[in-house]
Amino acid sequence: MAALTARRPTGWPIAAAAVLLAAAWPLTASVVHPLALPGALGLFAGTVLSARRPEFGIAAILLLTPFVNAEIGGLGPLGFSARPLEPLFMIAIFALLAVSYVDRGERRLSTALPAALLALIAVSVLSALQGLDAGASVSSLVRLVEATALFLLTRRVCRTRIQVGVVLTGAVLALIVAAGHGLGQGLLGDAAFGFAAEGQDVVTRVHGAFLHPNHFGVFLAQLIPLAAVLALTAGMSRNLRALALAGVVLAVPALVLSYSRGAIAGLVVGGLAWLLVVRPRRVLPIIIGVAVLTLAVAPAALVSRFDEGRADTDIAERVTLWKSALSIAQERPLLGTGVGTFPEAYASLSSPESTAADRPLISLGDGEASVPFHAHNAYLTVLAEQGVLGIAAFGAFAALALFTAASAARSRDRLTAAIGVGAGAGLAAWGVNQLLNVGLYQEGALPLFALIALADALTSQARVTCDEAATATPAAIGEPPR
Repeated sequence: MAALTARRPTGWPIAAAAVLLAAAWPLTASVVHPLALPGALGLFAGTVLSARRPEFGIAAILLLTPFVNAEIGGLGPLGFSARPLEPLFMIAIFALLAVSYVDRGERRLSTALPAALLALIAVSVLSALQGLDAGASVSSLVRLVEATALFLLTRRVCRTRIQVGVVLTGAVLALIVAAGHGLGQGLLGDAAFGFAAEGQDVVTRVHGAFLHPNHFGVFLAQLIPLAAVLALTAGMSRNLRALALAGVVLAVPALVLSYSRGAIAGLVVGGLAWLLVVRPRRVLPIIIGVAVLTLAVAPAALVSRFDEGRADTDIAERVTLWKSALSIAQERPLLGTGVGTFPEAYASLSSPESTAADRPLISLGDGEASVPFHAHNAYLTVLAEQGVLGIAAFGAFAALALFTAASAARSRDRLTAAIGVGAGAGLAAWGVNQLLNVGLYQEGALPLFALIALADALTSQARVTCDEAATATPAAIGEPPR
Protein backbone atom coordinates (compact mmCIF):
# COMPACT_ATOMS: atom_id res chain seq x y z
CA MET A 1 0.00 0.00 0.00
CA ALA A 2 2.87 2.35 0.81
CA ALA A 3 4.41 1.71 -2.59
CA LEU A 4 1.15 2.46 -4.31
CA THR A 5 0.75 5.66 -2.34
CA ALA A 6 4.25 6.78 -3.25
CA ARG A 7 3.54 6.37 -6.95
CA ARG A 8 0.23 8.19 -6.89
CA PRO A 9 0.51 11.35 -9.03
CA THR A 10 -0.23 14.66 -7.40
CA GLY A 11 -1.69 17.76 -8.99
CA TRP A 12 0.18 20.33 -6.92
CA PRO A 13 2.56 21.44 -9.76
CA ILE A 14 -0.40 22.23 -12.00
CA ALA A 15 -2.23 23.99 -9.18
CA ALA A 16 0.88 26.03 -8.31
CA ALA A 17 1.37 27.02 -11.94
CA ALA A 18 -2.28 28.09 -12.18
CA VAL A 19 -1.95 30.24 -9.04
CA LEU A 20 1.23 31.88 -10.36
CA LEU A 21 -0.37 32.65 -13.72
CA ALA A 22 -3.47 34.07 -12.03
CA ALA A 23 -1.28 36.31 -9.90
CA ALA A 24 0.90 37.35 -12.86
CA TRP A 25 -1.95 38.37 -15.14
CA PRO A 26 -2.90 41.62 -13.28
CA LEU A 27 0.78 42.57 -13.17
CA THR A 28 1.39 42.01 -16.89
CA ALA A 29 -1.92 43.68 -17.73
CA SER A 30 -0.94 46.87 -15.91
CA VAL A 31 2.70 46.97 -16.93
CA VAL A 32 2.47 45.71 -20.53
CA HIS A 33 -1.01 44.95 -21.93
CA PRO A 34 -4.07 42.88 -20.90
CA LEU A 35 -3.43 40.51 -23.82
CA ALA A 36 0.29 40.06 -23.14
CA LEU A 37 0.10 36.98 -20.89
CA PRO A 38 -2.73 35.18 -22.75
CA GLY A 39 -0.89 35.89 -25.98
CA ALA A 40 2.36 34.48 -24.61
CA LEU A 41 0.60 31.33 -23.40
CA GLY A 42 -1.11 30.90 -26.75
CA LEU A 43 2.21 31.40 -28.54
CA PHE A 44 3.86 28.77 -26.34
CA ALA A 45 1.07 26.25 -26.91
CA GLY A 46 1.13 26.94 -30.65
CA THR A 47 4.90 26.48 -30.77
CA VAL A 48 4.71 23.10 -29.02
CA LEU A 49 1.91 21.92 -31.33
CA SER A 50 3.60 23.21 -34.47
CA ALA A 51 6.87 21.48 -33.63
CA ARG A 52 5.04 18.15 -33.72
CA ARG A 53 2.49 19.00 -36.42
CA PRO A 54 3.99 21.77 -38.58
CA GLU A 55 1.00 21.78 -40.92
CA PHE A 56 -0.99 23.34 -38.08
CA GLY A 57 1.69 25.99 -37.80
CA ILE A 58 1.31 26.79 -41.50
CA ALA A 59 -2.47 26.95 -41.11
CA ALA A 60 -2.09 29.32 -38.15
CA ILE A 61 0.25 31.55 -40.16
CA LEU A 62 -2.27 31.76 -42.99
CA LEU A 63 -5.14 32.35 -40.56
CA LEU A 64 -3.36 35.31 -38.95
CA THR A 65 -2.06 36.80 -42.21
CA PRO A 66 -4.89 39.39 -42.44
CA PHE A 67 -3.76 40.81 -39.08
CA VAL A 68 -0.02 41.20 -39.66
CA ASN A 69 -0.41 44.97 -39.74
CA ALA A 70 -2.86 45.13 -36.83
CA GLU A 71 -1.66 47.58 -34.19
CA ILE A 72 -2.02 47.28 -30.43
CA GLY A 73 -1.99 50.78 -29.05
CA GLY A 74 -1.13 52.07 -25.60
CA LEU A 75 1.05 49.23 -24.34
CA GLY A 76 0.66 50.09 -20.66
CA PRO A 77 2.93 52.89 -19.39
CA LEU A 78 5.09 52.48 -22.49
CA GLY A 79 2.34 54.31 -24.36
CA PHE A 80 3.17 53.38 -27.97
CA SER A 81 1.57 51.32 -30.70
CA ALA A 82 3.13 48.17 -32.05
CA ARG A 83 2.51 45.44 -34.60
CA PRO A 84 3.35 42.34 -32.58
CA LEU A 85 2.46 39.83 -35.29
CA GLU A 86 4.97 41.18 -37.79
CA PRO A 87 8.13 39.87 -36.09
CA LEU A 88 6.35 36.76 -34.83
CA PHE A 89 5.46 35.81 -38.38
CA MET A 90 9.06 35.74 -39.50
CA ILE A 91 10.19 33.86 -36.39
CA ALA A 92 7.44 31.26 -36.79
CA ILE A 93 8.06 30.66 -40.50
CA PHE A 94 11.82 30.25 -40.21
CA ALA A 95 11.59 28.18 -37.02
CA LEU A 96 9.16 25.76 -38.65
CA LEU A 97 11.30 25.61 -41.78
CA ALA A 98 14.36 24.74 -39.69
CA VAL A 99 12.44 22.04 -37.81
CA SER A 100 11.18 20.55 -41.09
CA TYR A 101 14.74 20.10 -42.34
CA VAL A 102 15.95 18.62 -39.05
CA ASP A 103 13.15 16.13 -38.45
CA ARG A 104 12.23 15.06 -41.97
CA GLY A 105 14.06 13.16 -44.66
CA GLU A 106 14.76 14.38 -48.15
CA ARG A 107 11.92 14.64 -50.65
CA ARG A 108 12.18 14.17 -54.39
CA LEU A 109 10.50 17.36 -55.53
CA SER A 110 11.05 19.55 -58.56
CA THR A 111 13.54 22.39 -58.14
CA ALA A 112 12.33 24.78 -60.85
CA LEU A 113 10.07 26.99 -58.71
CA PRO A 114 12.45 27.28 -55.73
CA ALA A 115 15.27 28.11 -58.14
CA ALA A 116 13.14 30.83 -59.75
CA LEU A 117 12.32 32.30 -56.34
CA LEU A 118 15.95 32.29 -55.28
CA ALA A 119 16.88 33.97 -58.58
CA LEU A 120 14.28 36.67 -57.89
CA ILE A 121 15.73 37.23 -54.42
CA ALA A 122 19.28 37.39 -55.81
CA VAL A 123 18.33 40.00 -58.43
CA SER A 124 16.41 42.00 -55.81
CA VAL A 125 19.43 42.05 -53.50
CA LEU A 126 21.77 43.10 -56.32
CA SER A 127 19.33 45.82 -57.30
CA ALA A 128 19.19 47.08 -53.71
CA LEU A 129 22.96 47.12 -53.27
CA GLN A 130 23.53 49.29 -56.33
CA GLY A 131 20.32 51.33 -55.95
CA LEU A 132 19.60 54.80 -54.71
CA ASP A 133 18.98 53.78 -51.09
CA ALA A 134 19.73 50.27 -49.85
CA GLY A 135 17.94 50.97 -46.58
CA ALA A 136 14.66 51.55 -48.40
CA SER A 137 14.81 48.00 -49.75
CA VAL A 138 15.05 46.15 -46.43
CA SER A 139 11.35 45.78 -45.65
CA SER A 140 10.50 44.60 -49.18
CA LEU A 141 13.36 42.11 -49.23
CA VAL A 142 12.35 40.77 -45.82
CA ARG A 143 8.81 40.16 -47.05
CA LEU A 144 10.07 38.42 -50.19
CA VAL A 145 12.38 36.16 -48.16
CA GLU A 146 9.51 35.46 -45.76
CA ALA A 147 7.23 34.42 -48.64
CA THR A 148 9.97 32.19 -50.07
CA ALA A 149 10.46 30.51 -46.70
CA LEU A 150 6.71 29.87 -46.41
CA PHE A 151 6.74 28.38 -49.92
CA LEU A 152 9.62 26.04 -49.06
CA LEU A 153 8.06 25.12 -45.71
CA THR A 154 4.66 24.26 -47.22
CA ARG A 155 5.98 22.11 -50.07
CA ARG A 156 8.30 20.27 -47.68
CA VAL A 157 5.81 19.59 -44.87
CA CYS A 158 2.65 18.63 -46.79
CA ARG A 159 3.08 14.96 -47.67
CA THR A 160 -0.35 13.52 -46.86
CA ARG A 161 -3.88 14.50 -47.78
CA ILE A 162 -4.62 15.25 -44.14
CA GLN A 163 -1.74 17.73 -43.97
CA VAL A 164 -2.88 19.37 -47.21
CA GLY A 165 -6.40 19.60 -45.80
CA VAL A 166 -5.15 21.34 -42.66
CA VAL A 167 -3.34 23.99 -44.71
CA LEU A 168 -6.37 24.49 -46.95
CA THR A 169 -8.52 24.93 -43.85
CA GLY A 170 -6.14 27.64 -42.64
CA ALA A 171 -6.42 29.47 -45.97
CA VAL A 172 -10.23 29.30 -45.96
CA LEU A 173 -10.39 30.48 -42.34
CA ALA A 174 -8.13 33.40 -43.27
CA LEU A 175 -10.68 34.37 -45.93
CA ILE A 176 -13.53 34.09 -43.43
CA VAL A 177 -11.94 36.18 -40.68
CA ALA A 178 -10.72 38.84 -43.12
CA ALA A 179 -14.13 39.12 -44.77
CA GLY A 180 -15.90 39.13 -41.40
CA HIS A 181 -13.66 41.92 -40.17
CA GLY A 182 -14.39 43.97 -43.26
CA LEU A 183 -18.14 43.42 -43.02
CA GLY A 184 -17.99 44.43 -39.35
CA GLN A 185 -16.30 47.68 -40.34
CA GLY A 186 -19.03 48.34 -42.86
CA LEU A 187 -21.79 47.74 -40.33
CA LEU A 188 -20.15 49.89 -37.65
CA GLY A 189 -19.02 52.64 -40.03
CA ASP A 190 -15.47 52.24 -38.77
CA ALA A 191 -13.70 52.42 -42.16
CA ALA A 192 -11.06 55.11 -42.68
CA PHE A 193 -11.28 55.35 -46.49
CA GLY A 194 -13.96 56.60 -48.85
CA PHE A 195 -14.77 58.12 -52.21
CA ALA A 196 -17.34 60.50 -53.63
CA ALA A 197 -20.02 58.66 -55.59
CA GLU A 198 -22.28 60.45 -58.04
CA GLY A 199 -25.47 61.63 -56.36
CA GLN A 200 -24.40 60.27 -52.95
CA ASP A 201 -22.46 61.30 -49.90
CA VAL A 202 -18.96 59.95 -49.38
CA VAL A 203 -19.05 56.15 -49.60
CA THR A 204 -16.80 54.34 -47.11
CA ARG A 205 -14.44 51.59 -48.24
CA VAL A 206 -13.77 48.75 -45.81
CA HIS A 207 -10.19 47.54 -45.40
CA GLY A 208 -10.13 45.13 -42.45
CA ALA A 209 -6.75 45.23 -40.72
CA PHE A 210 -4.98 45.96 -44.00
CA LEU A 211 -3.35 49.30 -44.67
CA HIS A 212 -5.56 50.08 -47.68
CA PRO A 213 -8.85 48.80 -49.20
CA ASN A 214 -6.97 47.75 -52.35
CA HIS A 215 -4.76 45.42 -50.30
CA PHE A 216 -7.83 44.05 -48.55
CA GLY A 217 -9.67 43.56 -51.83
CA VAL A 218 -6.90 41.63 -53.57
CA PHE A 219 -6.45 39.39 -50.52
CA LEU A 220 -10.11 38.38 -50.80
CA ALA A 221 -9.99 38.10 -54.60
CA GLN A 222 -7.08 35.65 -54.57
CA LEU A 223 -8.76 33.29 -52.07
CA ILE A 224 -12.39 33.41 -53.26
CA PRO A 225 -11.69 31.07 -56.23
CA LEU A 226 -10.11 28.46 -53.94
CA ALA A 227 -13.06 28.60 -51.56
CA ALA A 228 -15.55 28.34 -54.43
CA VAL A 229 -13.76 25.34 -55.94
CA LEU A 230 -13.51 23.54 -52.60
CA ALA A 231 -17.20 24.16 -51.90
CA LEU A 232 -18.20 22.70 -55.29
CA THR A 233 -15.80 19.73 -55.40
CA ALA A 234 -17.31 16.39 -54.47
CA GLY A 235 -15.11 14.26 -52.28
CA MET A 236 -13.96 17.06 -49.99
CA SER A 237 -14.83 16.73 -46.32
CA ARG A 238 -18.17 18.18 -45.28
CA ASN A 239 -16.58 20.53 -42.78
CA LEU A 240 -14.13 21.94 -45.33
CA ARG A 241 -16.88 22.39 -47.93
CA ALA A 242 -19.08 24.15 -45.37
CA LEU A 243 -16.24 26.45 -44.36
CA ALA A 244 -15.44 27.19 -48.00
CA LEU A 245 -19.07 28.03 -48.75
CA ALA A 246 -19.16 30.36 -45.73
CA GLY A 247 -15.99 32.00 -47.01
CA VAL A 248 -17.53 32.73 -50.41
CA VAL A 249 -20.76 34.03 -48.88
CA LEU A 250 -18.87 36.44 -46.61
CA ALA A 251 -16.04 37.41 -48.95
CA VAL A 252 -18.06 38.46 -52.01
CA PRO A 253 -19.97 41.29 -50.25
CA ALA A 254 -16.82 42.27 -48.37
CA LEU A 255 -14.98 42.56 -51.68
CA VAL A 256 -17.78 44.74 -53.06
CA LEU A 257 -17.63 46.99 -49.98
CA SER A 258 -13.88 47.46 -50.49
CA TYR A 259 -14.74 49.10 -53.84
CA SER A 260 -11.35 47.99 -55.12
CA ARG A 261 -11.68 48.17 -58.90
CA GLY A 262 -8.44 46.29 -59.47
CA ALA A 263 -9.41 43.45 -57.14
CA ILE A 264 -12.92 43.07 -58.56
CA ALA A 265 -11.69 43.25 -62.15
CA GLY A 266 -8.89 40.84 -61.29
CA LEU A 267 -11.28 38.28 -59.84
CA VAL A 268 -13.68 38.47 -62.79
CA VAL A 269 -11.23 38.83 -65.67
CA GLY A 270 -8.39 36.74 -64.21
CA GLY A 271 -10.66 34.02 -62.89
CA LEU A 272 -12.58 33.65 -66.15
CA ALA A 273 -9.36 33.68 -68.18
CA TRP A 274 -7.95 30.89 -66.03
CA LEU A 275 -11.11 28.80 -66.35
CA LEU A 276 -10.96 29.30 -70.09
CA VAL A 277 -7.56 27.60 -69.99
CA VAL A 278 -8.24 24.71 -67.61
CA ARG A 279 -12.05 24.31 -67.64
CA PRO A 280 -13.28 25.85 -70.92
CA ARG A 281 -16.67 24.07 -70.83
CA ARG A 282 -17.64 25.77 -67.58
CA VAL A 283 -16.81 29.35 -68.55
CA LEU A 284 -20.12 30.24 -70.25
CA PRO A 285 -22.39 29.26 -67.31
CA ILE A 286 -20.12 31.14 -64.93
CA ILE A 287 -20.17 34.26 -67.13
CA ILE A 288 -23.96 34.16 -67.18
CA GLY A 289 -24.08 33.69 -63.40
CA VAL A 290 -21.69 36.58 -62.77
CA ALA A 291 -23.67 38.86 -65.09
CA VAL A 292 -26.98 38.02 -63.40
CA LEU A 293 -25.50 38.47 -59.93
CA THR A 294 -23.95 41.79 -60.90
CA LEU A 295 -27.18 43.17 -62.32
CA ALA A 296 -29.16 41.92 -59.33
CA VAL A 297 -27.11 42.99 -56.33
CA ALA A 298 -24.36 45.41 -57.43
CA PRO A 299 -24.82 48.67 -55.51
CA ALA A 300 -25.02 51.94 -57.41
CA ALA A 301 -21.86 53.13 -55.70
CA LEU A 302 -19.92 50.26 -57.26
CA VAL A 303 -21.18 51.16 -60.73
CA SER A 304 -20.15 54.76 -60.05
CA ARG A 305 -16.74 53.54 -58.94
CA PHE A 306 -16.13 52.06 -62.40
CA ASP A 307 -17.50 55.13 -64.21
CA GLU A 308 -14.45 56.87 -65.61
CA GLY A 309 -16.57 59.88 -66.52
CA ARG A 310 -16.56 61.00 -62.90
CA ALA A 311 -14.84 64.27 -62.13
CA ASP A 312 -12.57 62.65 -59.52
CA THR A 313 -11.28 59.85 -61.76
CA ASP A 314 -7.59 59.09 -61.26
CA ILE A 315 -6.76 57.59 -64.66
CA ALA A 316 -4.76 60.68 -65.68
CA GLU A 317 -2.64 60.43 -62.54
CA ARG A 318 -2.02 56.72 -63.12
CA VAL A 319 -0.91 57.41 -66.70
CA THR A 320 1.55 59.96 -65.32
CA LEU A 321 2.95 57.34 -62.98
CA TRP A 322 3.25 54.74 -65.72
CA LYS A 323 5.12 57.12 -68.01
CA SER A 324 7.40 58.11 -65.15
CA ALA A 325 8.17 54.44 -64.41
CA LEU A 326 9.21 53.90 -68.03
CA SER A 327 11.42 57.00 -67.88
CA ILE A 328 13.08 55.73 -64.69
CA ALA A 329 13.69 52.35 -66.33
CA GLN A 330 15.33 54.04 -69.30
CA GLU A 331 17.80 55.82 -67.04
CA ARG A 332 18.84 52.61 -65.19
CA PRO A 333 17.81 49.72 -67.43
CA LEU A 334 19.76 46.74 -66.06
CA LEU A 335 19.07 46.63 -62.29
CA GLY A 336 16.90 49.70 -61.78
CA THR A 337 16.99 52.12 -58.89
CA GLY A 338 16.64 49.53 -56.12
CA VAL A 339 13.67 47.82 -54.51
CA GLY A 340 11.45 50.29 -52.67
CA THR A 341 13.09 53.42 -54.10
CA PHE A 342 10.37 54.47 -56.55
CA PRO A 343 9.40 57.57 -54.49
CA GLU A 344 12.97 58.89 -54.54
CA ALA A 345 13.43 58.04 -58.21
CA TYR A 346 10.10 59.70 -59.10
CA ALA A 347 10.98 62.87 -57.22
CA SER A 348 14.40 63.20 -58.85
CA LEU A 349 13.51 62.07 -62.37
CA SER A 350 14.36 64.44 -65.21
CA SER A 351 13.38 63.72 -68.78
CA PRO A 352 13.02 65.69 -72.02
CA GLU A 353 9.25 65.77 -71.56
CA SER A 354 9.18 67.10 -68.01
CA THR A 355 11.27 67.99 -64.98
CA ALA A 356 10.71 66.93 -61.40
CA ALA A 357 8.93 70.20 -60.69
CA ASP A 358 6.49 69.62 -63.57
CA ARG A 359 5.24 66.27 -62.29
CA PRO A 360 2.41 66.55 -59.77
CA LEU A 361 2.11 64.92 -56.40
CA ILE A 362 -0.30 62.01 -56.55
CA SER A 363 -3.37 61.49 -54.37
CA LEU A 364 -5.42 58.91 -56.36
CA GLY A 365 -8.47 59.92 -54.36
CA ASP A 366 -7.13 58.66 -51.03
CA GLY A 367 -6.32 61.81 -49.15
CA GLU A 368 -3.64 64.48 -49.41
CA ALA A 369 -1.34 64.49 -52.40
CA SER A 370 2.12 63.03 -51.86
CA VAL A 371 4.99 61.43 -53.71
CA PRO A 372 3.72 57.99 -54.82
CA PHE A 373 5.11 54.85 -53.19
CA HIS A 374 5.03 52.95 -56.49
CA ALA A 375 3.80 53.22 -60.08
CA HIS A 376 0.40 51.63 -59.32
CA ASN A 377 1.42 48.84 -61.66
CA ALA A 378 3.53 45.99 -60.29
CA TYR A 379 5.20 45.19 -63.58
CA LEU A 380 6.26 48.77 -64.30
CA THR A 381 7.35 49.19 -60.68
CA VAL A 382 9.55 46.10 -60.88
CA LEU A 383 10.96 47.34 -64.19
CA ALA A 384 11.78 50.75 -62.71
CA GLU A 385 13.18 49.45 -59.41
CA GLN A 386 14.89 46.24 -60.57
CA GLY A 387 15.44 46.78 -64.27
CA VAL A 388 15.32 44.23 -67.06
CA LEU A 389 16.89 41.51 -64.89
CA GLY A 390 14.27 42.03 -62.21
CA ILE A 391 11.26 41.87 -64.51
CA ALA A 392 12.77 38.79 -66.21
CA ALA A 393 13.19 36.99 -62.87
CA PHE A 394 9.70 38.01 -61.78
CA GLY A 395 8.21 36.85 -65.10
CA ALA A 396 10.03 33.51 -64.92
CA PHE A 397 8.66 32.77 -61.47
CA ALA A 398 5.13 33.84 -62.45
CA ALA A 399 5.20 31.67 -65.58
CA LEU A 400 6.44 28.62 -63.67
CA ALA A 401 3.81 29.15 -60.97
CA LEU A 402 1.02 29.29 -63.57
CA PHE A 403 2.41 26.20 -65.31
CA THR A 404 2.48 24.33 -61.99
CA ALA A 405 -1.11 25.31 -61.20
CA ALA A 406 -2.22 24.25 -64.69
CA SER A 407 -0.51 20.88 -64.27
CA ALA A 408 -2.28 20.37 -60.94
CA ALA A 409 -5.63 21.45 -62.42
CA ARG A 410 -5.39 18.70 -65.04
CA SER A 411 -4.72 15.99 -62.45
CA ARG A 412 -7.15 13.09 -62.12
CA ASP A 413 -6.96 13.43 -58.35
CA ARG A 414 -9.80 15.68 -57.19
CA LEU A 415 -7.88 17.30 -54.37
CA THR A 416 -4.90 18.14 -56.57
CA ALA A 417 -7.18 19.41 -59.34
CA ALA A 418 -9.14 21.59 -56.91
CA ILE A 419 -5.94 23.17 -55.61
CA GLY A 420 -4.70 23.73 -59.17
CA VAL A 421 -7.91 25.41 -60.30
CA GLY A 422 -8.29 27.50 -57.14
CA ALA A 423 -4.64 28.52 -56.81
CA GLY A 424 -4.33 29.26 -60.53
CA ALA A 425 -7.47 31.40 -60.56
CA GLY A 426 -6.26 33.24 -57.47
CA LEU A 427 -2.87 33.84 -59.07
CA ALA A 428 -4.52 35.04 -62.29
CA ALA A 429 -6.77 37.40 -60.30
CA TRP A 430 -3.71 38.70 -58.46
CA GLY A 431 -1.85 39.16 -61.75
CA VAL A 432 -4.64 41.20 -63.34
CA ASN A 433 -4.92 43.29 -60.17
CA GLN A 434 -1.21 44.09 -60.38
CA LEU A 435 -1.89 46.09 -63.52
CA LEU A 436 -3.36 48.73 -61.19
CA ASN A 437 -1.67 48.01 -57.86
CA VAL A 438 1.54 46.61 -56.37
CA GLY A 439 1.32 43.66 -53.98
CA LEU A 440 4.45 41.59 -54.50
CA TYR A 441 6.04 42.75 -51.23
CA GLN A 442 2.93 42.71 -49.04
CA GLU A 443 1.67 40.18 -46.53
CA GLY A 444 -1.49 39.64 -48.57
CA ALA A 445 0.46 37.58 -51.12
CA LEU A 446 1.58 34.97 -48.56
CA PRO A 447 -1.40 32.60 -49.07
CA LEU A 448 -0.66 32.46 -52.80
CA PHE A 449 2.88 31.23 -52.13
CA ALA A 450 1.49 28.49 -49.85
CA LEU A 451 -1.14 27.39 -52.39
CA ILE A 452 1.33 27.26 -55.27
CA ALA A 453 3.64 25.26 -52.98
CA LEU A 454 0.82 22.75 -52.40
CA ALA A 455 0.24 22.41 -56.14
CA ASP A 456 3.99 21.99 -56.72
CA ALA A 457 4.34 19.36 -53.99
CA LEU A 458 1.36 17.31 -55.16
CA THR A 459 2.27 17.36 -58.85
CA SER A 460 5.94 16.59 -58.10
CA GLN A 461 4.97 13.67 -55.88
CA ALA A 462 2.63 12.36 -58.58
CA ARG A 463 5.45 12.47 -61.14
CA VAL A 464 7.80 10.66 -58.75
CA THR A 465 5.20 7.95 -58.16
CA CYS A 466 4.66 7.49 -61.89
CA ASP A 467 8.42 7.32 -62.51
CA GLU A 468 8.88 4.74 -59.77
CA ALA A 469 6.03 2.64 -61.15
CA ALA A 470 7.45 2.84 -64.67
CA THR A 471 10.92 1.73 -63.60
CA ALA A 472 9.81 -0.91 -61.08
CA THR A 473 10.67 -4.55 -61.75
CA PRO A 474 7.79 -6.99 -62.29
CA ALA A 475 8.39 -8.53 -58.85
CA ALA A 476 8.27 -5.09 -57.26
CA ILE A 477 4.79 -4.35 -58.59
CA GLY A 478 3.36 -7.72 -57.70
CA GLU A 479 3.63 -9.48 -61.04
CA PRO A 480 5.33 -12.80 -61.52
CA PRO A 481 8.74 -12.41 -63.18
CA ARG A 482 8.97 -13.50 -66.78
